[in-house]
Amino acid sequence: MLSFVYSSGRLVHAQRAFRWFDEPGDVSYAAVSCVWAEDEQSYQDLLDIQPSTSTENTCLTDPRLSSTIRHACTIAADAGYQYIWIPNCSINRTDSTELSAALNALWEWYARASVCFAYLADVGPNDTPRRPDSQFRKSSWHTDARTLQPLIASQNLVFLATAWSVLGTKMTLSSTIENVTGVDRTVLRGDVGVRDVSVARRMWWASKRHAQVEDAAYALLGLFEVRASATWGAEPQAFTRLQEEVARTIPDQSIFAWHYHLGHEHPDGVFALGPCCFARSGGVSPIPPDDLAARLGLSEEELVPCLPRALSPSALTMRLPLIPHHIETYPPTTAFYEVFGVAARFSHAAVLQCEDEHGRLLVLTLDRPPGSSKEYVVKAVETPLGRRDRVWSCPNPLAVYRDVAVVADVEILRGPLHTPWVQPAPGGRTPPTSVILDPACRAALEEQGYDVAYETLSQALVDDLYKRARGARILADVHRFVLSLRPVEDALRAGRISIEVVARRHSLAPIPDERIAVRWEDAEGEHAAVRVEDWRGGDTAPAGVRYVVGSQPGFAQVLCLHLSRPPYGDDVHLLRLELEELAGRSKPSTNSQAPIDEEAREETERSSALPRLPSIRGWASRRGGRGGSGKKAIVT
Repeated sequence: MLSFVYSSGRLVHAQRAFRWFDEPGDVSYAAVSCVWAEDEQSYQDLLDIQPSTSTENTCLTDPRLSSTIRHACTIAADAGYQYIWIPNCSINRTDSTELSAALNALWEWYARASVCFAYLADVGPNDTPRRPDSQFRKSSWHTDARTLQPLIASQNLVFLATAWSVLGTKMTLSSTIENVTGVDRTVLRGDVGVRDVSVARRMWWASKRHAQVEDAAYALLGLFEVRASATWGAEPQAFTRLQEEVARTIPDQSIFAWHYHLGHEHPDGVFALGPCCFARSGGVSPIPPDDLAARLGLSEEELVPCLPRALSPSALTMRLPLIPHHIETYPPTTAFYEVFGVAARFSHAAVLQCEDEHGRLLVLTLDRPPGSSKEYVVKAVETPLGRRDRVWSCPNPLAVYRDVAVVADVEILRGPLHTPWVQPAPGGRTPPTSVILDPACRAALEEQGYDVAYETLSQALVDDLYKRARGARILADVHRFVLSLRPVEDALRAGRISIEVVARRHSLAPIPDERIAVRWEDAEGEHAAVRVEDWRGGDTAPAGVRYVVGSQPGFAQVLCLHLSRPPYGDDVHLLRLELEELAGRSKPSTNSQAPIDEEAREETERSSALPRLPSIRGWASRRGGRGGSGKKAIVT
């Protein structure tokens, strides 16, 4: 339990007026929490309304009193409480001293209240909170940062609907609240204290909520037992000050385990700009120093202290295990190369004293500024597959780095390093491509019994959290032609042939050049073969390849594919598709096999066991608007 930092305060009498208490903890009172409107009445407004002399009059009958405050006072009085604490009108916000003290005491006001009424103005009285489509689950009360403290701090929290009718309590609805807000039910029920929850997870709770600029940091003070100074100001400065105090006082390095998102152009700083940066850090938890030492093979003398040695406006000094990124004595299959590849540009990885939900240690990528030998900066790096981040989970045990890991005092500059994460390849981004199927080929395929469908897709890297707010980077165009055999009594022909032409549009695309992939199924729908090969496009060297798409004893189908650039434009390609049928059509006897064209036989051998297109985590394929009836799918 927090110490009672706010030794005096103002309560509203449920029927008459304000009353100041030097020791509010000795008074039984109710509290109220709701999403207040911007024009809600303040302390000064209630001063004008409350009776100044007569003790018999009640302010509840005054028509100037807002409906929300009137009903809050009424329900508190009906519950047997003479006094109620209403944050919007119990604090004189024009007095900076009182405001600062009240902000630091918000958690304690809710924790010491005998009951807290959470008024959900957007939930009807007949709503069933546990239903998947309930209004309770969608209430704005669950997404406001200012309601996080009353949710956790209040020991007796009662939820009220629009008619001020009871929906349930925090105890009875703990499972539903956990599902909606992410706050663990063990915390809601009081089985686990907030102190026992990692800093990253507490920030993760807040990442699901929004607040006004000046409220976000102050709404989290009680969760971290931090006192705000009057010099904090507004965000992002206030949120940075909050993180500084957390880093100084709580031995938990998960405060540094926030991730990149598309809202940050340069996520290279030590501290995050807002709670949203912790949206992917809910599973991070600290580990004891001896656990980290055992994993890295460190001696007791090398045990790493968790708290920083120094924290100044310009730098953070910590004792951390450092591992160089480039290890010449190890093959490029060790943990770092599996995570980053060989193109990531940074000098060292600092091992944090925390792990993810899978038990993997987290590392912070660092780099040295030009001309510096002792200072480091946090550097967000980008892998060849397009993933960008500053904190990484290592999939393999780091014991292989015991001989190269060095524990050192690291001075990390707090400012960002405004440099690109990866050196762009020549050419950069190119405009969209077009692939046109030769009309004569389409007619010939239809005569052979095949219907031709076309769709175009785009491979794009999308950040899950911000994909709606910002456009994805289009890295490659995928042109797909599907040949479907009409229903006929012919088990020899390929039933479905898929031709994909992948054109590279961005230097970060995980393909070296253009790529052609052909997949085919037999008439019974069974997948038979895949063939993938790269094609380096050129004006003077058109591509022509042959694929065996159906091979039975005595019969084979060969797909002839020819791709070239006609004089329509640099980004327009002409595709020719022809299906050749080789050898006899009759099925051979069991004792003999009809001869098959030697070239077709070679193609059959080449087609066996060829790889599919790479499966890339985080890549989404999205259909364009040039026709076709295909569905959205992950390109693998």
